[in-house]
Amino acid sequence: MNTIRSSPDSTAPPLDARRTSRTDFPSNQSDITPARQVIDDAELIKLWAKGHANHTQKLYNATIARFKVAVRKPLCEVARDDIDKFIDAAVSRGLKPGTCYIYRRIIALFFQFGQSRGYLPSNMTNAPPISVKDDGGMIHNLTESEIQKLLSHESNLRNYAILLLLCVGGKISELSSLRWRDVRDSELGGQLTLHGKGLAKRTVLLPAYVHQRLKSLHCNSSDDQPVFRSQKHGRLGVPQIWRIVQKSAKRIGIKSHIRSSSFSNVSVERVLNQLCGTSIEHDFTEKITG
Repeated sequence: MNTIRSSPDSTAPPLDARRTSRTDFPSNQSDITPARQVIDDAELIKLWAKGHANHTQKLYNATIARFKVAVRKPLCEVARDDIDKFIDAAVSRGLKPGTCYIYRRIIALFFQFGQSRGYLPSNMTNAPPISVKDDGGMIHNLTESEIQKLLSHESNLRNYAILLLLCVGGKISELSSLRWRDVRDSELGGQLTLHGKGLAKRTVLLPAYVHQRLKSLHCNSSDDQPVFRSQKHGRLGVPQIWRIVQKSAKRIGIKSHIRSSSFSNVSVERVLNQLCGTSIEHDFTEKITG
C-alpha cells in the first residue's frame, strides 16, 4: 500500500518566521504597548479594590460610593475641605469615632492610589494631603502616667500581661496569635517571636519584669497552646483583646479609642521602674486567669 505524503506548501512562511511574526510575542521591548491609563472614577475604584478580600472590597466600594454622593463632583476635583466636611457630617449623624476614622483612612489610601496611577493630581492644591496615620484626634495616645494608671488598676493577670506586651511594642493582632513556643528565655529576661501578616515575623526582647509576669500564665501549657486564652480555653481573638484594652482605658476615664500605637510614645523603662517600686505584685498571686 502506497502512502501519499503531502508536500510542504512553498508559499507558507518558515516556522521561525511564523513564530516571530505573531503580535503577542513582540521581538523587542519597543513593540510592547504601555498599560492603558485610568479614564474615569469608576475604573479607578475598580482597580483599587481589585485583589483584596471580598469583605474588604465591599467596605472600600461602599465608603467611596458614600463619599462620591456627598461631594457631588469628580474625584479629581476633590479638595481637603470636601473630606473634612464628609467626616464632620458622619460625626453629626452619630457615627462612632472608630467608624469615622476608618472612613478617613480608606479615603486617604484611595487618593494615594489614584495619585500613583496618574489619574488624581499630585499637586497638593487639589489632591487632599492626608496621611494614612491621620486619625483626626480620634485615637488617644497614652502618656506615661496614664499607662501607669492602666496597669495599677488592672486586677486580672492575663489582661495585665496584655497591657505590658503592648507597652514593649506588641500589636493586638500579634498577641492574639501568640503561642508558648514563641516565648523564650534570654540572659536579660525573655524574648518573643511575634507573627504578623503573611510570613512576617519579628523578635521583641522582654525586660525581666515583663517576662516574669508573662511566664506566670504558663500553668504547664504545651508549646502549641495560646498564651492568652479565653474562658473557653481557646485563644483570645483580636476583637476580644481590643475590648479588654478599651475596658481598661474606660476604667481610668479615657473615652477615646486605644490601639497598639497608643503605647508607642512612652518610655517603657520609666514605666517599669515605677511599677517595680510599687506593691501591686501581691494582687496577682492568685488571679491567674479570668
